[in-house]
Amino acid sequence: MHIAIEQTITDADKKSTFTGMLEHIHSHLQRPPKRPKKETKMFRISDKEIFEKKIIPQIREKLAEYDRLETSGKGLEWKVCFDFLGDDYKTLNMVQLKSRHSKILEQEVTLASLDLVAKYYRGLVYVRARALIETDQHMKTMFRREFGVCYETARRYITFAALIKRYPRLMVCGLSYAQIAKHQMRLFNFLKTDAEGLHDKLSQPFHASTDGDAVEIQPSDISVPEVQYNTDPDYVYEDFFNDTDCDEIPDDEDFTKWLQETEAEFFKRETFSEEEADELSYQFAQHASI
Repeated sequence: MHIAIEQTITDADKKSTFTGMLEHIHSHLQRPPKRPKKETKMFRISDKEIFEKKIIPQIREKLAEYDRLETSGKGLEWKVCFDFLGDDYKTLNMVQLKSRHSKILEQEVTLASLDLVAKYYRGLVYVRARALIETDQHMKTMFRREFGVCYETARRYITFAALIKRYPRLMVCGLSYAQIAKHQMRLFNFLKTDAEGLHDKLSQPFHASTDGDAVEIQPSDISVPEVQYNTDPDYVYEDFFNDTDCDEIPDDEDFTKWLQETEAEFFKRETFSEEEADELSYQFAQHASI
C-alpha cells in the first residue's frame, strides 16, 4: 500500500494528507469478532444401552448362525491362518487391501474364540487344583507357590469356567473375554426374565474343532457366583501388585462352599474314552471336508 502511494502521489503535502486520512479511517475500523469456539461433547453410550442394543442382538444372531451351521452338517471349525503377513502392503491396490482386511477380521474372531477356550480350561485347572490342596494347607499360599498366581486370579478363572459350563454356547457369540466379564451381571439378570428362549439356547452343548482337535463342552446346571471382577485390561498384572499380606485374609467362605458343592459339575462329560475322542475328531474332519 505504501509503495503504491509513493509511486502514484508525488506531491508531498497531498501524500501526507492522503496517508493521514487512511490512518484515521483505519483507527476507526473495528476488527472482525472472533468466532466462538465450538464446544465438542464426547458421545458416550451407556453400558446398559450397549448391552441391550448390541450385545443381546449379537448373541441372537450368532446363535442362529451356529444353528444353521449345525443343521447343514458342516460344524464350526476355527482355522488359524496368517496368510495376510508380508512386506508387500505398499504395492497393494484397494481390492487387495479389502481382501487382506477381511482375512484379518476373520482371524481376530478366531483368535478371540480360542482365547475363550484357553481361559475356560485354565479355570478347570484351578478348580481341580483347589480340590487337590489339603484343607489344612493355606489355600492362597499354595496357589502362589504352585502356579505363581494370587488366589483372586484363580477365582476369576474358576468363575468364568462356571459361566461357560452353564452356558456353553457363549463360545459362539463373538464376544471377547473382557466383554463377557463386563456384562456378566447384566446377562444373568436378562436371562432370569428371558421370554424368548435365549437361556435354553445358550445352555445347549457346544462343539467345534481346531487344527484337527475336537472341542466339546457339555452343559451343566451348575450355579454361577454372581460376582463382578475388575475388567480393566491391566487385571493381568494383579498377581504382581497383589499384596502378599492379603493372603492372610481368610478365603470367602461362601465361595469355598460353592466350589466344594459344584466341583463335580465342572468335569461333567469333559473326559472321553479314546474311542469317543477319535469319533469326534473324525466327525469334525468329515465336516471340514464338506
